[in-house]
Amino acid sequence: RLDIRPIALARAVNQSAAVVACLESNSIIVVILADSVPLVMQTHWLGETPLIPSAVSSQFPGILSQTLSFYNDSHREVPLGKDIPVFLVGSAVDPALAGTVEAEFGLTVRQPSPMFSAAADFPWKQFWVNLGLLMKL
Repeated sequence: RLDIRPIALARAVNQSAAVVACLESNSIIVVILADSVPLVMQTHWLGETPLIPSAVSSQFPGILSQTLSFYNDSHREVPLGKDIPVFLVGSAVDPALAGTVEAEFGLTVRQPSPMFSAAADFPWKQFWVNLGLLMKL
């Protein structure tokens, strides 16, 4: 089965409202869900050369700011509240990024909870798109 990555990410978090961001070595995907529907899906290509996690994470606040502004400008009657959770997944999430997002945007970063069981040290964040694909079956 095939699916586009933003839809798989939205399915995997299993939330009715959320901001989901997947940071990889050469791209950042941001999905905004409202009423269980992905209303904004943006993919930002960072180039062919893979970047280290701190370089990818340093670009994320600017991208998140643009995405939130776009959503709020497009949905003035129901802008995003500060209570919407943010989920950060992917292989290029720098450990300090959650604190940066919370400090700069006043949003709460939550850890996604996989709907499948695995070993305690399984790197779920790196396989979140795959988890969303599994949930489609």
